[in-house]
Amino acid sequence: MVNRFGTLDIAINNAGISPKRSLLIDYSEDIIDQVMNINVKSIFFCLKYEIKEMLKNNRGVIVNTASVMGLKGSDMKHSLYTASKHAVIGLTKSAALEYVRNGIRINAVCPGGVDTEIHRTNTGTDVATKQMAEMHPMKRMAKPEEIAYAITYLCSDEASFITGVALPVDGGLLA
Repeated sequence: MVNRFGTLDIAINNAGISPKRSLLIDYSEDIIDQVMNINVKSIFFCLKYEIKEMLKNNRGVIVNTASVMGLKGSDMKHSLYTASKHAVIGLTKSAALEYVRNGIRINAVCPGGVDTEIHRTNTGTDVATKQMAEMHPMKRMAKPEEIAYAITYLCSDEASFITGVALPVDGGLLA
């Protein structure tokens, strides 16, 4: 893309898998490696190469997708996913502080439940989707475009004084 457009001004890093829910002691090392590689290491390497490109112009905006689970603990047999999203938030905040003086803003969005085809496929039932919706004070899940609107805002000039933020987009879940 840089060859075509000349610069990298905005990057959105959206990677993640959610393993089968298990107790912490039941996760195999292979599953731990898979989740951490996809959910954390991929974001790390995206940041590494995006920042190198953005440093050429001393400007840029990066938004990482974390999760509301990265802002709290979980008692729902979801410790591995939760740990990976906490790592994304820590990485976001640290990178933001490292590169703020180079004109690069780095933030994260932290969605609650999002009503997507993947979610419906993974849960397998409308009952599970309804249960997840009921967990949110708004009694529904987010639409994908609602997450996109938050990302668009963080990339805009209107958010020029925002960096190092993990923005919940969670229908009041953390309230």
